[in-house]
Amino acid sequence: LDKHKEKYPNEAPGLHGGEPLLIKFEDMRTLFAEMQKRWPDDDYHIQTNATLIEDQHVDIFKQFGVNLGISCDGPPELNTERKAAGERGTESEDATNNMSEITNNAIFKYGKQGVSMGIITVLHKTNAGTKEKFERLLEWMDQLNQIGISGHFNPAIPYEDVQEDISLDPSTLRDRFLRAWEWMK
Repeated sequence: LDKHKEKYPNEAPGLHGGEPLLIKFEDMRTLFAEMQKRWPDDDYHIQTNATLIEDQHVDIFKQFGVNLGISCDGPPELNTERKAAGERGTESEDATNNMSEITNNAIFKYGKQGVSMGIITVLHKTNAGTKEKFERLLEWMDQLNQIGISGHFNPAIPYEDVQEDISLDPSTLRDRFLRAWEWMK
C-alpha cells in the first residue's frame, strides 16, 4: 500500500483479478482500514463474480464505503459464457448454470439492501446475438435499475487460438449500442 501511495498518491487501489472475496474477512477488514488511513477521502472498490459474497462481506463494504463491481453477462440464461468448473476442474454446464444463479441472486439480494454496486456486462453472441436475447438483457438491466443498480457494456474481443470467437460483428455491436442508447433515453 505504501508503494502504491508513492506512485498514485490520490488513487486508492482496487481489488481485482482472481477472486478477491477469497481474502479472509479479518484480512479484508484490515486491508480496507489501512487503505482508509492512506486515502481517507477516496472510494474503494472490489471486482468479483459475486459467487462467494456473504453478509460479512457486505458489512465490511458498508463499513468502509466499498463499491462493488460485479462481472455478469445477464440473467442466468444469458450468462453462460463465464464457465464454471465442475468435478475435477472440467467445465460443466450444471456448474455454470449454478454459478449464474448464485451471481444473479447475490446481485438482487444485496442490491435491494442498498449495497453500492455496478454490473460489468460483456456483449457477445450468447447474450446479444439476436434482438430477442438483447431485449431480454435490457429487461434484466431494467430490473437492476429499479433497485438502484447501474452498469455498463463492454464488447467481447476475439482472442484467436485461445477461445471460440463469441464477439459480435461490428454492425450488430453498433446496433446493440444504439438500441441501448434508445432504451436509456
